[in-house]
Amino acid sequence: MLFITLVFATNSWAQSALKYNLRNCMLLPITDNTGNALSYPVFISLERNLKEGGWCYYKSNSEIMNIFSGYKDINPYLDNKDILKVISDKTETGSLLRMIITKIPGGSELEIKIYGENGEDVYFQEKTSLQNDDPEQIAQTFINWLNLYEKSLPYQGLIKGVLGNQFTVDFGDEIGTREGDQFIVVRPLKKRKHPLLKEIVEWETEQIAKAKVFYVTKKQSQATVTQYETDKKLKINDWVLLKKEQSEVMAREEHFTEPKEDFGKMGLLTVYFDIGSASATAEGTANKKIGGLLLGVDAEVLLWITRTYWASLEVGRHFSSMSKEEGTLVSDTSTYGATKFQLLAGYKYLPLGFFYGPQVDGYVGYTSYSYSLDKQVSDGFGEAKFEGLTFGVRGQIPIYKIVEMKAGFEFMFNPGYTEQATIYGEADSTSSYKIYFGGNYIYSENMTVSFTYEVNSSTAKFLNPERSYQIKESAFRIGPTFSF
Repeated sequence: MLFITLVFATNSWAQSALKYNLRNCMLLPITDNTGNALSYPVFISLERNLKEGGWCYYKSNSEIMNIFSGYKDINPYLDNKDILKVISDKTETGSLLRMIITKIPGGSELEIKIYGENGEDVYFQEKTSLQNDDPEQIAQTFINWLNLYEKSLPYQGLIKGVLGNQFTVDFGDEIGTREGDQFIVVRPLKKRKHPLLKEIVEWETEQIAKAKVFYVTKKQSQATVTQYETDKKLKINDWVLLKKEQSEVMAREEHFTEPKEDFGKMGLLTVYFDIGSASATAEGTANKKIGGLLLGVDAEVLLWITRTYWASLEVGRHFSSMSKEEGTLVSDTSTYGATKFQLLAGYKYLPLGFFYGPQVDGYVGYTSYSYSLDKQVSDGFGEAKFEGLTFGVRGQIPIYKIVEMKAGFEFMFNPGYTEQATIYGEADSTSSYKIYFGGNYIYSENMTVSFTYEVNSSTAKFLNPERSYQIKESAFRIGPTFSF
């Protein structure tokens, strides 16, 4: 018992301590005692290997190199745990690759240390001597060590988002993940560190669940739990292991298949067909109201600027044949038409970090509603236009694998009001808002059926005398959304 205590020091491990995937790697500046004559060609060779190798997501260290270039001796800084922790946090890197080359008579000495994100834990270290100082052989020695380190990694990735029994992990087809692969989810409990070498030699884990991959992108995978091993639920930063036998079988099956051409998605095109009701209300000394069945069509194009920033353009045309609903009118009927133009830019927030989870959009832009009714000055009805700066928020959340719920609210800030022929004159105050709720049915990878119930209201108020003019639409909207 005393021997075991002396050989291994056990530290409790909080799950949140490992924020970054060990497969996120950075090659720290390689140091030597030859004025970079050896380190530079070795660095170039290793960087190329890491970018092409596929076992880690390589983080460029150009900014780090620029910072250290002003120091004559950078060795003390590259072994300083506080500096290494800052580098890890800035680059979100879980494996910091530290390599040292020492030129000696008749050869060279090589040393590698791979630090963790806290700048203190050593996950891998080796040292050897070569009977030459050939940069290619030195680089190959380091590559061989990195291959050994890869085999020692305790997982393929970390869980970065959880929604019920579905979750996303931070690795994808870059490391060979395919739809149908089997995952094992484990939770780290303790790490065991050698008391002399200060190297992590063992991880103690608990198996949480088994899962199956249903969607893969270049750097992310989506999976759903097929079996829980305990009564514990999944958590962000749980470890994910790819079952080797399943991966190898699928690799053999797909070895001779043609690569899928995937050019990504630039945006969305939605066409809505509307049916509902429209009304116009004139309030003053006497209240008057007309309304009728509303029909219309709208088209919206949304373009992705980046993964989270977007811009959209929506145009629409609505029609109605209105009749008297309230008050005494000179004309009991009126034709109605409405034209919508909206240009928006927004930001999409992904609470769980992936698109198959909840989404919240905030946006700003310009909106114009042009309404045309048969002019009746005595009734208070006529053509009007509301336009101005628009602010809005909307969100959606999946409630089933192919069904999503959504809702949104937007308003115009102090919209402008104009009339084609003067009936009321300049408005003293105006307002315009839209509220909607509904859902999406995911029909296929590139097509979704959208359905919403929407209320749109624009009002202008006047003083001396006190009057108001309101136009309101309430409609069910349904139509396809195509991704392109």
